[in-house]
Amino acid sequence: MSKQLRSARWLLGLSLFLMTAAGWAATADEWLQRMDTAARQQNYIGTLVYGARGQMETLRVFHRANEQGEGERLMSMNGEPREMVRHGNTVLFTGNGGLPRAYVRGGAATPFDAEQLKRALPHYRVVAVGEDRIAGRPTQVVDVRAGDAFRYSYRLWLDFDSGLLLKSVRHGVDGIPVELMMFTDIDIGAVPGDDQLKATVNAQPRQVDTKPISTMSPSESRWDIADLPPGFRQTMAERDAAQPNEEHLVFSDGLASVSVYISPSPASSANPPINIREGALSVFSRQVDRHRVYVIGDVPELTVQRFAQGISPREG
Repeated sequence: MSKQLRSARWLLGLSLFLMTAAGWAATADEWLQRMDTAARQQNYIGTLVYGARGQMETLRVFHRANEQGEGERLMSMNGEPREMVRHGNTVLFTGNGGLPRAYVRGGAATPFDAEQLKRALPHYRVVAVGEDRIAGRPTQVVDVRAGDAFRYSYRLWLDFDSGLLLKSVRHGVDGIPVELMMFTDIDIGAVPGDDQLKATVNAQPRQVDTKPISTMSPSESRWDIADLPPGFRQTMAERDAAQPNEEHLVFSDGLASVSVYISPSPASSANPPINIREGALSVFSRQVDRHRVYVIGDVPELTVQRFAQGISPREG
């Protein structure tokens, strides 16, 4: 083979590689948009496993979407019988104990939505990294890589045909997985019947309305937080009319969320700081000016500590 021909083939191969890489870079965000749409619009019935803190849980999932809106039911398959039934913004829990909060937060098929991710992109990098098979179905693998130590990274496996999220792994700043979700079988397109979207566990139901509420504007809060982690901004400030001295503040970078709870606590009952991590969930608590502050979020410990250490009463 002549030197010129080898050079031409090498250049052709390089150009094809660059075109493919450019195509991946251009479509990774589109895959996340497909994931968001599929999570809200696809009908499916499946079984998934959830793992965190060295424990595994198996859940049966039913999801239906039609002109009346979304309906979803999650049912524990091991341990105490527990269920969550969601219709629109209303969630009903039955049984003793709770289901993994990763699913209670947003349903089984997505850890976040694409619109939120758009605001978060300056602090993450989205990369399509290859293909795989999950639950017998071909998937596109997409990494959402954190740009610093204040947030987690994700690896997502998205169904080729539907865009539905079939597996997700959340990684700590050390690269070690802290949370896993994976469908072991799924029938995409199967439409759950009405009976499959009703709770069957005989227990006192607990109803939660998940519509966002805000009883005050963020500027009305009596508290300031200095030196916020990069990219986080306040999105909600809530004060219960029945407990006017208590506040709930929410901060987000568009993907990760942090809640700050503040309530009166006499100095005589002050406890030392508390630092807890359970799977992807981090909690930090400390006493500030006769108040107890709790910071909770699906973020690294460093992040909740930064929030807690920066909080102080607002002057004036």
